[in-house]
Amino acid sequence: MRAGSLVILGAVFMSAFAGRAAVLAARTVEAEAAAPPEEVCVNGAFAEELIQQAERLQAAKAAQAETDRTRAAALQHVNERIDAYEKAGEAYSAAAMQAADDEHAAAKRVAALYEKMKPDLAGGIVGGMDPSFAASLLLSMNSENASAILGALPPEKAYKITVLMADAS
Repeated sequence: MRAGSLVILGAVFMSAFAGRAAVLAARTVEAEAAAPPEEVCVNGAFAEELIQQAERLQAAKAAQAETDRTRAAALQHVNERIDAYEKAGEAYSAAAMQAADDEHAAAKRVAALYEKMKPDLAGGIVGGMDPSFAASLLLSMNSENASAILGALPPEKAYKITVLMADAS
């Protein structure tokens, strides 16, 4: 859930940054294309108002530059966090796959032990097991040995295990 939120937040910052960059680029092109203004003699209250507007524009420009720097830093931080989460996700996936492989290998080793037993002896042991565990154990065996062990089980137990085996496959 956090990774999704970070991705959305990153996308918002990136789009705001890209939009602002496009506006600034357009203004720069317009300013360079404009002809130099003719010199006009301005004085009095109008001149003071122009000076104040210029000061306000400079302050707004500085504030916008600071906002842009803050957004860029936040975007970089978000991207770093996303990279860290992706690396952690990859490590988790690798560990989960390794654990599943280890579990499968262990199940195969246990199944091999039961396959080497006589069906009546293995059936007596499997009959005392939890049906879901017994089903997964029998699914790990070759069909001939699993069938022989199922044949050695009481009918009710064999039925429950067979139903679980069918559901698992």
